Amino acid sequence: MDLSEFAQFMGALVERYDGDGYQDAPLSPVVEYFEMYNEPDAGVEINATFGHSYWGPFGDQYAAMLCAVYPAVKAANPDAQVLLGGIAYDNFLDDQGNGAFVREFLGDVLAAGGGSCFDVMNFHYYPVFEATWAPYGPGISGKANYLRANYSLVGKPMAVTESGWHSDEYSSWPSTETMQARYVIKLFTQARNSDFLALTWWTWIDPGGGYAANGLLTGDLQPKLAYYAYQDAAERLGTAAFVASANLGHTAVQAYRFVSPESHPFYVLWSDDEVWHQVSLPFSQGQLVDMYGNVLGTVYDSDDGHVDGAITVSAGADPRYVESVQ
Repeated sequence: MDLSEFAQFMGALVERYDGDGYQDAPLSPVVEYFEMYNEPDAGVEINATFGHSYWGPFGDQYAAMLCAVYPAVKAANPDAQVLLGGIAYDNFLDDQGNGAFVREFLGDVLAAGGGSCFDVMNFHYYPVFEATWAPYGPGISGKANYLRANYSLVGKPMAVTESGWHSDEYSSWPSTETMQARYVIKLFTQARNSDFLALTWWTWIDPGGGYAANGLLTGDLQPKLAYYAYQDAAERLGTAAFVASANLGHTAVQAYRFVSPESHPFYVLWSDDEVWHQVSLPFSQGQLVDMYGNVLGTVYDSDDGHVDGAITVSAGADPRYVESVQ
């Protein structure tokens, strides 16, 4: 690859979509984020099978490409942001010889100086690998915590350009539409906890062609339960301010506190063991909302026989929102 020609191309591409009125694409949106390849940590096996970009064994060359492109992007639009290609960083080639990605890729990129040539760290996450990252935190937060702790990424925001879950009854990873909908809430709640710049659900429509049914819509464009969970979460969690995760006294219960734009605090709750657990929240009155946005009822301080400034609610397999009612 002639990197000077590629840098010139990237400069022209960024200029075309910067919205400054000079050489812009007609009626185009402004584009300020540019991801350099998809899953560039792929090794030869996945390259041969699926046509992924094949940079895995060549982290130093990927770094050289980034450092050729980066100044051209910034010259065309100083506000443009270069994303590291979303690395899989799972299913490694050295995992008993059955994997597809190069574990050393990210370290090789950084060692070759590539860290100064991208603005946003970017990775992919799927819960089939959750156990790998569980020692470092729940769900997607565990993987983010591991990457931040083990690589020099100081000052770089993180993005996840691919994550999701399916609704199929696979023998290895059985699921349902309800389980997929649950994961929409869990994923985006944990993403807020991890302070990501952005997270993208993969995918909008079931892709077919041997891929899992990860879509929010079926192949014939019918909404699945995950669509309704996503629609409500985008409005509820997307507009709220994240406060903190909360320890409510049960190791199986995950709880996260937010504040709505109207300054009303609320929690997102669920249990990892799918058993109902009673927990206490510091509200005098709380409204229970299911994962699709339907109001389930109201809980009062006195319902448990004590007036102590707290309510008792149950956390189970389906995530719930509990909103303070003043």
